[in-house]
Amino acid sequence: MGHYLLTGAGFSRNWGGWLANEVFEYLLADKDLTVPIRTQLWRDKNSQGNFEDTVQHFRSLAQQGDPSHYNLLMSILAGMFNAMKNGFISMGFKFEFQTDDMNMNVAVFLQKFEAIFTLNQDTLMEAHYFNDDIAGLARGKWNGWQIPGLEDPPRPLTRMAPMERTMMRTARLSGFALSGRNEQPYYKLHGSHNWNSGSTSGQLLIMGGNKENDIGQSPLLEWYSNRFRQAVVTPHARLMIIGYSFSDRHINRVLRDAQVAGAKFFIVDPMGVDAMDKRKVSDDSITYGLWDALYPGIIGASRRPLSSTFSSDRVEHAKLMHFFQH
Repeated sequence: MGHYLLTGAGFSRNWGGWLANEVFEYLLADKDLTVPIRTQLWRDKNSQGNFEDTVQHFRSLAQQGDPSHYNLLMSILAGMFNAMKNGFISMGFKFEFQTDDMNMNVAVFLQKFEAIFTLNQDTLMEAHYFNDDIAGLARGKWNGWQIPGLEDPPRPLTRMAPMERTMMRTARLSGFALSGRNEQPYYKLHGSHNWNSGSTSGQLLIMGGNKENDIGQSPLLEWYSNRFRQAVVTPHARLMIIGYSFSDRHINRVLRDAQVAGAKFFIVDPMGVDAMDKRKVSDDSITYGLWDALYPGIIGASRRPLSSTFSSDRVEHAKLMHFFQH
């Protein structure tokens, strides 16, 4: 039986990361934002969309020969990710919400998963979870960690300081494989703001309304997508989902297939199980029917933030850890 983790923006939110609606407001505050971008942001918001729809709109215009607004928008977003990175590595930042009881540490919790999949493109985990301590915390389960498919850095990542672990990396174009050294794998399904694509196309960052097609253009991310499907579309898979909005069609399709195969799910979200109910906001058949498709496979949920669950809320912590007994 494999226990896996899928995280979205709501995971990093526990440490100050921004959600999609906060990214929208970050963009509005940028002094260089043009009137066309500002207008499109509001248009997409008023039609129940978000900033990623705006990204897709201007990407389409760029493909038609007008890249100016798209390039500006992506530049502002790059600045946003850098602001988050700087916050995550700033003096006084603490990843653990308490240190009195190791059994309630976030890192001890994370090392229990066979693999961690994320839709996030920030570098919170690289800066604070992936380090020399993971082998000790895993108590023999792991010898270290790995982000498969990236070019090897000049020295082992585990010995780098947090700032160095968040520097730009380059994706391989082929030959993807796990290290074979019993290291916990971390898959960034939509790329990362600090990854180069390994080709002339530049940054490897999937954002916008055409994610499935864009993933198909990246050999690495297509391999990641297949690894995710192989992990969870099995009768014995157990998937904890933290902070995912259930709005990505390609992810929802895998979740539906996983439920049919017999997988079970635990949701951590302020909305609890209601987070997967998209019947009022989506007319896409895959996403609209998500509630009916997934509820038979739900084995629990937590509505409380990780900042309280891993601090003093021992009752909720015990409920969360019961996931690993299934």
